[in-house]
Amino acid sequence: MLITLLAPGTRGDVQPYLALGKTLKKRDLGVRVATFSIFETFVKQHGLEYFPLHGDISQVASSETGREAMQADNPLKLLLSFNALKGQIFELQKELFDACRGRMRSYTIRVQRLAILLRRNSRSPLSSPPPSR
Repeated sequence: MLITLLAPGTRGDVQPYLALGKTLKKRDLGVRVATFSIFETFVKQHGLEYFPLHGDISQVASSETGREAMQADNPLKLLLSFNALKGQIFELQKELFDACRGRMRSYTIRVQRLAILLRRNSRSPLSSPPPSR
């Protein structure tokens, strides 16, 4: 099975997917991480396949339009801000779709659920003993 992990975000968003990807790779699964080019070396250092996404989420967030979206104090302002960003959002959606091409199946699964599935009968980096009561 070939799996693409979609991680368009900051380093804090990408890093958990790398831990997940390494665990999946240890189980002989093909793993590709789709993220921004600033994280290419980071992904490859962990022995995972890298798929480039263009742009940088921190640049979008620090732009005037990004700041307006985050500081919107009413729904109309929020919608207007997102309308200004829609070109970038549509391009990112296309790239995320392209990152998944060539994979046999497409799955949508929450990371927490996947971690639970991997934790069963495994001593992976994602495994941890249950909390003591």
